[in-house]
Amino acid sequence: MAQETDLAVFVYGSLQPGGRNWARYCEGNVVSQQRARVKGRLFRLRDSFPAVVLDNRFWTHGWRLVLRDVDALHGFDELENFDPARQPEQNEYQRVMAECFDETKNSPVEIPLGKIWVYVMAPERIATEGGEEIPTGHWTEP
Repeated sequence: MAQETDLAVFVYGSLQPGGRNWARYCEGNVVSQQRARVKGRLFRLRDSFPAVVLDNRFWTHGWRLVLRDVDALHGFDELENFDPARQPEQNEYQRVMAECFDETKNSPVEIPLGKIWVYVMAPERIATEGGEEIPTGHWTEP
């Protein structure tokens, strides 16, 4: 049986509650959700998709989802064009573990929620895709 950490995913774009991919990939597959953030820079690609680069100087805001089972995680992999058996440069996104934090407004204390899966993109690929940084770290659907 998978551990909760293995099934916890940080989402920051179309997989957020209310996002265009929520119904297809998340509905019925999420057992818990909470607002959260990771240390990273958020970008909007020219095709209006988000991408994150992990970076300790910035915050990307989104949601911590705990998925029902590993099949739901595989659905996320499919959406993000990630296959762990491929070479990293063959994937659109990479699924990596990163520290996740509670989305506590105006708190000087960072409240860690533990390690979580995050789909990130290589900076070179973001540049190729015409990525524009979103300084607020908050994604809004186009």
